[in-house]
Amino acid sequence: MYLFPFDKVPKDSRIVLYGAGDVGKQFYEQIAETKFCEIVLWLDKNADGISTKKPETIVNLSVNDYNIVVIAVKSESIAHEVKNILLGYGIPEHKILHKVHIPSCATNILEKHPWGMSILEGISIEKAESNEKSQTNYNEIDFTDAELYDENILLNLEKHLIGKIEGTDYNKSEMSHQDRVFLNGIIRKAKPKIIAEIGLAAGGSTCVILNAIRDMDNAKLYSFDYNTIWYRDKEQDNGRKTGFLVNQIVPELLSKWELYTGGVPCQYFKNIPDEGVDICFIDTAHFNPGEHLNILEILPFMKKNGIVIYHDTAYHLLVNANGTTNLTSINTLNGKRLLLRQTMDLPNIGAIILDENINNMLFPLFSNLTLPWSRKISEDDFIEMFKHFSKYYSQDLVQIYVYYCYFYMNGGLQNKEFANKMAEREAMIVTYAYK
Repeated sequence: MYLFPFDKVPKDSRIVLYGAGDVGKQFYEQIAETKFCEIVLWLDKNADGISTKKPETIVNLSVNDYNIVVIAVKSESIAHEVKNILLGYGIPEHKILHKVHIPSCATNILEKHPWGMSILEGISIEKAESNEKSQTNYNEIDFTDAELYDENILLNLEKHLIGKIEGTDYNKSEMSHQDRVFLNGIIRKAKPKIIAEIGLAAGGSTCVILNAIRDMDNAKLYSFDYNTIWYRDKEQDNGRKTGFLVNQIVPELLSKWELYTGGVPCQYFKNIPDEGVDICFIDTAHFNPGEHLNILEILPFMKKNGIVIYHDTAYHLLVNANGTTNLTSINTLNGKRLLLRQTMDLPNIGAIILDENINNMLFPLFSNLTLPWSRKISEDDFIEMFKHFSKYYSQDLVQIYVYYCYFYMNGGLQNKEFANKMAEREAMIVTYAYK
């Protein structure tokens, strides 16, 4: 066994892995098992074009997109050759880790340091007080061709959303013009009082939403993001804060906005008014479990027949073939679908007016957590969501959440026997917690 250089790579790093031979494959599997770091690109000279890419594709990344390049080859001479190739592509030398990887006889890393060990022991369940939400009139509104409705409202804003963010190659808005007019049109027709936004990055979508409610008395936007610093700036000493574009583009609308960052969104939902959410816009990870968790976090706060809007529903076609989470999530919801019609291909944004009875959706929504994970969660985040879900959902549903968090965070199918053992143990603890 070739052991990944855990001692040389900081935890939670974003890495480029070079090499898909014996060493590279074992490194990949160990990272998948431990969720120790994130592979943003996997390179190999014999790339298949799907999971692995040709070495020269690294030039498409900004140096801020990754922390380190790990060269995973057996031969010292080949490792030096690869290092020189990378230097030729302009990769900074301090970002290249190359060493001869000697086989290790280490036992399973996860069995030595299992994820989530004993963190549920002694935890108590606090159920939320019953608070029936009011009903919207959205089923009575014709949302056909919503992208054409009040499009003029966006005109003054559009010129500020076009172009790159200062000092970067990233667009100010991660949404297309079609996406923006669709979002604008739904809000303009619905005339919501309370909007929740989960995931905002630099704040392009936030500006669109605030602009759409600028003339709506008492309308307010509550935005939530895992990162306090814009995720593209996380490695910078003076990184810009999540949502920084709002202050630059629509500062006059700050009174209609509340922003909460730093950790899972549900820990801040106590700030949402008791009357509930009319519209929720979701745009976060795009990979499992990502948005599958987000919808379960917000669902208890949605008004009856409220609207949920997902961005990047075509992410698997436009960016990464594995990014199917948003499409799967929105297609699991029951209700009246609102479609972007001015397009010939699969829209990259979608919306749904939720059925009044959400109970019929809950088991399918929790079942989405059983789909293979490519993102990790921390133990602290797990506990926050466990407390939240336990308030609003039944024991059998919460057990699904607990079981598959432990299953995937302890290796999943690649470590099946141990992962199942950990998952079964912790799911049983939930049984006692509910008594």
